[in-house]
Amino acid sequence: MTTPAEARRAVTRGANRVLLGSALELGGLTPSRACFRAVCQAVQEAAPPAPVPITVLIRPWAGGFCYSVEELDQVYADATQFLDDGADGIAFGILRPAMPKPNFPGDNGKKEPTVTIDIDRCYALVELAKSQGKEAIFHRAFDFLTHCRNGLHELVVLGCQQVLASGGAALALDDTGVLATDIQFAAWDIEVVPCGGIRAGHLKAILQHTH
Repeated sequence: MTTPAEARRAVTRGANRVLLGSALELGGLTPSRACFRAVCQAVQEAAPPAPVPITVLIRPWAGGFCYSVEELDQVYADATQFLDDGADGIAFGILRPAMPKPNFPGDNGKKEPTVTIDIDRCYALVELAKSQGKEAIFHRAFDFLTHCRNGLHELVVLGCQQVLASGGAALALDDTGVLATDIQFAAWDIEVVPCGGIRAGHLKAILQHTH
């Protein structure tokens, strides 16, 4: 969701949770605090008797998921502020590229970096959320990991409640086989939530393939 109107419409039609972000055309960025307050009001007005939790996307820029020290300070400050303002959870993803070791001495062959979860920095955000009894969700940065199975295990150890994934494809519908494997591997340890351009007409196929 990006606007109060979208959130209100979703809740009215049965949505039981809201993920708030901005600039979806850029993959999603951190929303403004003013938008968050307006969405909270809209959801409260439209919600059934049971409360509808609102999670806020924390992503300061669209250039990837590896951040400078200054950007990490912004990530932590934004997460703290939204949690203090009443967000029920934060969705984030911080990655770290590392060049693989050479196969043998003198190996100068060109290799792609291995992309992994930045454990220490993600742990700080998980602990921040847990300290307030809120949810920590790993967003679609997950799809950029070199080894997703390792990533799922690390997210379980970190204490994340959910991970958003599209199976590594632009659209969840494009690779439901990978999504199904991720969900099966995660079992009951962490909830894998399919995302990525999902429309009403896609639901039947996605549910059939991922169970």
